[in-house]
Amino acid sequence: MNETSTDTVDVDALTLRKVAAVPQESGHDNKLGVAIVVALGVMSSFGPLSIDLYLPGLPQVARDLGVSAEGVALTLTSCTLGLGVGQLIVGPLSDRWGRRTPLMAGILLFTVFSLVCAVAQTLPLLVASRFVQALGGSAGIVIARAVARDLRSGAELVRLFSLMLAVNGLAPVVAPVLGGQLLRVASWRYAFVSLAVLGALLLALVWRVVPESLPPARRRVGASSSAPAALRTSVWRGGSRC
Repeated sequence: MNETSTDTVDVDALTLRKVAAVPQESGHDNKLGVAIVVALGVMSSFGPLSIDLYLPGLPQVARDLGVSAEGVALTLTSCTLGLGVGQLIVGPLSDRWGRRTPLMAGILLFTVFSLVCAVAQTLPLLVASRFVQALGGSAGIVIARAVARDLRSGAELVRLFSLMLAVNGLAPVVAPVLGGQLLRVASWRYAFVSLAVLGALLLALVWRVVPESLPPARRRVGASSSAPAALRTSVWRGGSRC
C-alpha cells in the first residue's frame, strides 16, 4: 500500500471516531440499498484504483513510449496532484450546485480521460491526461463522503463509513494484483481501458441509484467561490513549508 493510500485510511479512521460522537438525526428513514453502498464505496476508492492498477505496467510504459523511469513517474505525480486539487475544487462546487451534477460530471471526465490515457502516444499527453482523469476521479472521492453525511448521521453514518473504508482499504491490495494479471494477457493500455469501463458502469449506477442528497434549501450560495480561495491557501501553505 502506498503512502497516499495509508494517509487516506488514517484520515477516514479519524473521521469515524469523530462521527461516532454525533447524535443520530437523519431525515432519510429508508434503508440504503446495497447498490448505493457499493457505488459510494467504489467512488471513495478512485484514488488507489487509479494509481495502483497502473503500477505494474510502469516499466512497459517506459519501453513503449521510449522514456526514462523518472519520466514515467511524472504520470503518478500528475495523478496524485489531480486527486488533491480536484477535491479542493469539487467539494465547494457540490455544496453550491448539489451532489449529482458535479458527481456525474466528474465520473464522466474520469471515464473519457481514462480512454485518452489508453491511446496516448507521448509522455506529455499521458501526464496531462492523468491529471485531468484524476480531477474527475476526485469528485467521486469527496462527494461519496458528502452523500454519506447527507443521508446518514450518528451510528448509521459510522456503519456506512466503515463499509466505504473497507472497500477503500481493499483497493490498494487488489488493484496491483489485477493490474499484474492484466499485463500477462494485454498491454499497459488496457489498465486504462479497464478504468474507463469501471467509470462507465459506475456512471450508470450513480445515475440509477444515487439520489440528490442535498436539497436546494441546504445549499450554500457562496460555496463555489470558495474553491479558488481554498486552492490558493493550500498552495501558499505548501510553499511556506519548503
